Amino acid sequence: MFNNDNFKSQVVGFGVGASTFLGAQMLMGIGTKPYYKLLQKDFDQFNENEIKYIKHKANFALISSPLYKMGCRIDNVTEENCNRFLPIFKENMNKYLLKNFENKINKIKTLLTNKKNSSKIEKHSQETINKYKTKLEKKGIKKRLKNAIRSVADGENAFYFPITKEAVVNMDKKPALAFHEMGHAINSLGLNKAGKVLTKLRNPFFKLTPIIALVGLLKPKKQEGEKAEGIADKTTTFIKNNAGKLTFAALLPKLAEEGLASLNAKQLLKMTNMNKSIAKRINISNFKAWGTYLLGAIILSQATRFAIYAHDKIVENK
Repeated sequence: MFNNDNFKSQVVGFGVGASTFLGAQMLMGIGTKPYYKLLQKDFDQFNENEIKYIKHKANFALISSPLYKMGCRIDNVTEENCNRFLPIFKENMNKYLLKNFENKINKIKTLLTNKKNSSKIEKHSQETINKYKTKLEKKGIKKRLKNAIRSVADGENAFYFPITKEAVVNMDKKPALAFHEMGHAINSLGLNKAGKVLTKLRNPFFKLTPIIALVGLLKPKKQEGEKAEGIADKTTTFIKNNAGKLTFAALLPKLAEEGLASLNAKQLLKMTNMNKSIAKRINISNFKAWGTYLLGAIILSQATRFAIYAHDKIVENK
């Protein structure tokens, strides 16, 4: 049992550690922002004629590749039309979420249904699905989606929307970004098998990062000479002692998938017989963009390590 002073130090230590970790996540955005601003200048370097040329080549790359036959499209989101896209994205997102929810309910229904309760289970399942559908319809458009669309319209960002197989880009300002987003489409749609695997892994692995930090903060530090006993103790001790490395490892699928998307973009540029000078500038810009993910991974992994260190120091000096 903890005595009162020990408990207070644990609470304070956890608070400091958790604050450090959450601060690091904010720092991932703040710390990479100046770098990202410099990166934007790379994509701003193209003159009006080059932008038209790149836009034409991007559309040609889409139509000439298997992506087009698989339903992939490029959405040209501008300041003038961005508000029109918001309800469309919301509707498509709701359809996707509802379909996933129905699949889960149907799996549960199959497990629970027998001859005696089939009609009752069917009725309850449908009621549950209808309630979820109503809930989705009542929800407004998420701020995150609004901000994402707005940043595209402003020419500050672009993204691939796997639900509708759309590369969302401001083609009037930054058509060069379309190649990287089509690179994500190649991964997501399985045209690159390694990319397909990485696409599935990147988000689940990223979600492990707060869990790693939480285990590291909650697990008491072993005293000198004290050994871990049992599988649970050994596992949590290993996580605590290697939290920084494990955090970086959890971000590797994301780093690899982003890098592979840029390599796919390079192949698309080559396929279009893009002017070599322009293609080189786009490839260099894509490589620099990958650097933002690397920098973010370094910041978060080191901050996780420091958060646990700070927590343990406060507990030790109670």
